[in-house]
Amino acid sequence: MVDPNEIRYYDTENHAPGEIVEEDWELLEMNQRTFYRSFYRHFERGIDWEQTELYRTYSDALQGDSVPYHRCKTADELRAYFDHIDELYDKIHEEGFKSQQELFREEKKSAIEHCYDTVHPALNEVGVSVYKNGELSKTSYGRHRLVIAQLAGIEEIPVMIRGRHVEWQDLRDELRKTNFSPNRSDVIERYADHPDLRNLF
Repeated sequence: MVDPNEIRYYDTENHAPGEIVEEDWELLEMNQRTFYRSFYRHFERGIDWEQTELYRTYSDALQGDSVPYHRCKTADELRAYFDHIDELYDKIHEEGFKSQQELFREEKKSAIEHCYDTVHPALNEVGVSVYKNGELSKTSYGRHRLVIAQLAGIEEIPVMIRGRHVEWQDLRDELRKTNFSPNRSDVIERYADHPDLRNLF
């Protein structure tokens, strides 16, 4: 469980669950992404979707030779896509943020229909990777839900840890080996409240 506002970065990697990554990856500021800026302008400033950069980008692609998004192949489907985002925001704002397991139990058919990225809806939580100093970066799926949770003031959401940088994994390994020991490093002490370390104490 993570405060969605702690996920300040976005990366373009698609790490497998539990993957240990030796290479560095680029951390992009979430609030600098077209996706986030467009959601912010619509939900916080009241700007119509059609006036956002995201809508224009998808609409321009639709009129060209490419498909703007895998859910949209026509102008009507594009409009329906943004209508669905509004419905999702209203639902999360009014009912709170539910885990994918909760949604699967409550609305099995809908959960299956909206599971685009994984083999089972229960695995379709917001994907997050952990960089070398513990920075949380949005990766893979769940960006709609994450940005909505941030803008709707949700305090905590379930996430699925995808990749971990090898240096961060080394910290986790050290904590496991030295838990409750006076030899535990000062570095570990600084990360005691990190969501990816809580279960190791």
